[in-house]
Amino acid sequence: MSYQLEIYNPHGSAAGQAPNLEGKVQIFHDAHLVSTPAAGAISQVPWDSKRLVMGGELTLGPDLSPGDYALQVTVTDKLAPKQPSVASQWIDFEIVP
Repeated sequence: MSYQLEIYNPHGSAAGQAPNLEGKVQIFHDAHLVSTPAAGAISQVPWDSKRLVMGGELTLGPDLSPGDYALQVTVTDKLAPKQPSVASQWIDFEIVP
């Protein structure tokens, strides 16, 4: 399964360094966490300095039974003022036999 998302307006450091973002991917089934695969790479969109892209591919193993699932991706901006800024989105998907 492939996924891709866009991250808008990440904070940069005062020295003009690249944003410091951390991504996390989780798969839920019946509101229970069943997998935490490695997050995809976050990269800069060449023509837009205020936008980054995160994407990856997941292998859904045979231990995942047929049914309804949710893929949740959370990104933490570690350079946000005062405290880390967190954004999270999810999408539902179904595994069929």
